[in-house]
Amino acid sequence: MMNIPFELGIDYELRISGIPKLRKKQFLILEAIKYDYMKSISDINGFDIKVHSKETEKIFECLYTWLSETLKINKQDPPLKMFYDFIDFNTSLFDEKVAKFHSDDLAKNYIEKISIPEYIDEIRERI
Repeated sequence: MMNIPFELGIDYELRISGIPKLRKKQFLILEAIKYDYMKSISDINGFDIKVHSKETEKIFECLYTWLSETLKINKQDPPLKMFYDFIDFNTSLFDEKVAKFHSDDLAKNYIEKISIPEYIDEIRERI
């Protein structure tokens, strides 16, 4: 958890570094418990930090709001539809891996251990 304030600090410094293409960097900061960030990184007080309350469905609400408010992306699907699409995707990925590995346990292990780049590749293959 302590590397997150460090990484956010680096990212923020890049934003204010004066490099023109980095000036417009935007941050989506999520936390599970409201004001929990104050324990380790109070310098971001005043940022628009989204709280997901350890609920997967709520993460999609946070993302929807951030995309709308910060990036000005309009006419998005509702957060609940994005959540359902996420569930459908993971279900189909699981079913595909069960068929490939002939094991629920191996399919579950694959999904639990998959790296972010591999997960993105799985998404890209379906788009």
